[in-house]
Amino acid sequence: MERSAPEGTGSDLCGWRRSPTVHRGRCLPPVTAIRTTIQKARVSRSKPDRGIVHTAVEVLNQRREPVLAMTAINILLRHAPQR
Repeated sequence: MERSAPEGTGSDLCGWRRSPTVHRGRCLPPVTAIRTTIQKARVSRSKPDRGIVHTAVEVLNQRREPVLAMTAINILLRHAPQR
């Protein structure tokens, strides 16, 4: 991999979803899928060689119900478009 994330800024809106299979103090159900969606991407104003990407992440249980949702915020190195 030529380029990678030099740093992460953390996450936002992280929380457990209400689901009949997730209860406080109990073990988590088996995870069968993780769904990610790019919500927003922009060029950094202060460092134009980097971009800021907001990614929605959902963890799904065996019944495909979302049990965890969060938004990850990462700073990634940019590269020139290939010609």
